[in-house]
Amino acid sequence: MTNQKQDIEKRRSEVARLYLQGLYQVDIASHVGVSLPTIERDLRVIRNRWQESALRDFDQIRAEQLAKLDLMESQLWAQWQRSCETILKTRKETRKATKYPGTNHAREKVEQTGDPRYMMAILNIIERRCKLIGLDAPTKVAPTDPSGTKPYEGLTDSAAVDRITALLDQARARRDRADSGEPV
Repeated sequence: MTNQKQDIEKRRSEVARLYLQGLYQVDIASHVGVSLPTIERDLRVIRNRWQESALRDFDQIRAEQLAKLDLMESQLWAQWQRSCETILKTRKETRKATKYPGTNHAREKVEQTGDPRYMMAILNIIERRCKLIGLDAPTKVAPTDPSGTKPYEGLTDSAAVDRITALLDQARARRDRADSGEPV
């Protein structure tokens, strides 16, 4: 990188730091020692970089989460298949009241129908994947009052007019106090 490019990147780093501290563009220009159009251009470049980085990071995180879900799902499918296999059960039988006391081991084949918990976990993973990639329709959220207990009821026209009038009266009173030199 040439010295000029290094200087620009160093300046943009300083501009970004000052911008994040809440300084106005004019103050940033004065502090850095460049014109206001240069600061505007730098901020445009900085914001574009931030947005690209955020999108890249978001895509990367989503891809990682999808990969984890894929791994979990494949492991669950393997366990599901195992839970469906025929198994051999061994049963001990003790002989006491016979001519030859002792223990016999009887084996029997048991057909399994599969553990439904694996299917529930697989279904949860599929639902989560659909949400992550945006296949599900958005969920409608009904507006409520601030407490969240009852549905939101909009203002009637007369109540809205009353509220606007009250706000205008407050603004006029502040303006009048400021004009007369009183603290606002």
